[in-house]
Amino acid sequence: MIFFEDTEDLREWLEQLDYDAFWEAIEPFGLFDDGARDSNARNIAKGRVTRESSLRTLKFLARVFLTRDLGLKPRIYEPLAVQALKSTH
Repeated sequence: MIFFEDTEDLREWLEQLDYDAFWEAIEPFGLFDDGARDSNARNIAKGRVTRESSLRTLKFLARVFLTRDLGLKPRIYEPLAVQALKSTH
């Protein structure tokens, strides 16, 4: 299973996944009910949603669930001024 240090790691990981890769990658996390993938595929086939809009929504939901379940926090960037102080003191 993949390890995420913060929400940015999670976001970057999700961004690179296409529709099929998304479903395979999230399976170990158990985020969605059994049959969710089939139900989603039926909605796409019936033209209720596009594959792209569905994937955007699924990634959003996965990000929310995983952030909560894994206790992820936003990445904190250290200002350059702080880095400079550390190098001179």
